[in-house]
Amino acid sequence: KKADELTILCDAKVSIIIISSTSKKLSEYISHSTTTKEIFDRYQKTLGIDLWRNKYEKMQEELRKLKEKNNKLRREKRHRMGEDLSEFDFSELHRLEQEMEASFAVTRFQHHKKLGNKINTLTRKTRPRNNHMGDLVQEPKLEDVYGIVEYGGPYESAVASAAASHLYTVRLQGHIHHPNLHYLPGVEPPQFRLV
Repeated sequence: KKADELTILCDAKVSIIIISSTSKKLSEYISHSTTTKEIFDRYQKTLGIDLWRNKYEKMQEELRKLKEKNNKLRREKRHRMGEDLSEFDFSELHRLEQEMEASFAVTRFQHHKKLGNKINTLTRKTRPRNNHMGDLVQEPKLEDVYGIVEYGGPYESAVASAAASHLYTVRLQGHIHHPNLHYLPGVEPPQFRLV
């Protein structure tokens, strides 16, 4: 209320900012005929100081450092791409080569590590399936201990040729007639031996 009276009675430009130390609240009053920026500009002009100069100078310094860092990174990138190397002497080229080889070694190591992890993961995922498939393949596998061999020789020679103890010969009689076995007249049915 008093600030408003001063504005009217004294034709003054008044700005009051009140900041509470406990509740972090801000209250302000500014004359109707002015703005906060005009008040700060008038304050700086009257006292001959620049409130923002230090802040501006710090920002300018930070910007300069960032530009310098950016230029350095761009230069390093060009060097690693094989550009702008004419200014390098032998030792600088050797140093750059060693840095790049070290980078390649780290990259290669990480690549192989990720590849190995992927292979291990896939192996773990497919192992149960592979074991199951192996079981399925082995189940029907029965060893054929007998073999049928077409043999036209005498029975005794087949027995004599079966010298090994695990081989057996069996003569299938040709005179056994089965309704599904038909031979042409004059054609003798083949003789088979189990070996």
